[in-house]
Amino acid sequence: MPTLHAENVKLRDRFGGDWGRAFKSAREELDRRKIFALVGARGTGKTQLAACLLAELVMRDQTVQYSVAADLFSKIRASYSSPESKSEYDIVQNLISYGGLVIDELHESKGSEHESRILTGLVDRRYGRLRHTILISNQTAEDFERLVGPSVVSRMQEIGMLIECSWPSFRNAGAE
Repeated sequence: MPTLHAENVKLRDRFGGDWGRAFKSAREELDRRKIFALVGARGTGKTQLAACLLAELVMRDQTVQYSVAADLFSKIRASYSSPESKSEYDIVQNLISYGGLVIDELHESKGSEHESRILTGLVDRRYGRLRHTILISNQTAEDFERLVGPSVVSRMQEIGMLIECSWPSFRNAGAE
C-alpha cells in the first residue's frame, strides 16, 4: 500500500500548480465531503485526480470502483433484456457497496430521463450511506449541473465539492 501514497506524492510534485492544489484541497476534504464533481476541459487531469483520490480511499481500507458513464448505463440497459445478466437492482446495489465510486465521462451520456433517474438514484443511495462518489465531466459547472439535475446538485451543496479544472491541458503542454 505505501506505493500508492508515494505515487500520489510524485504526481503532486510533478504537476504541482493548480492541479496539485485541487488534489490537496479535495484530499483534505475527504472526511467531510462525500460527493465530488470534477469538471472542465479535456486533458486537465480530472481522471488522474479522481484516481489519486481513489488511491487515498484504498489507503483508508475502502473498496473502490471506476466506471465510464456509458458503460454503466449500457450494463443497466442490457439487464432489462437478458435474463442471464444481473438486474438493475443488483447492479446498483453493487455500486452502492463501494467506499469510493468514480463515474467518468458523464458528458457523453444521453442525458435521457432514464439515465437521469439512474444517476440520481445511485447518488442518492450512496449519499444516504455516506459513500464517496466522484463525478467527472468535460463540461462547464453550469452545464454539468443541468446534466445531473437539481437532486444531485442539492446533495452536493450539502456534502459535496465541485472542482472546476480550468487550468491548461496537460496533453497540449508538449505541443507548444
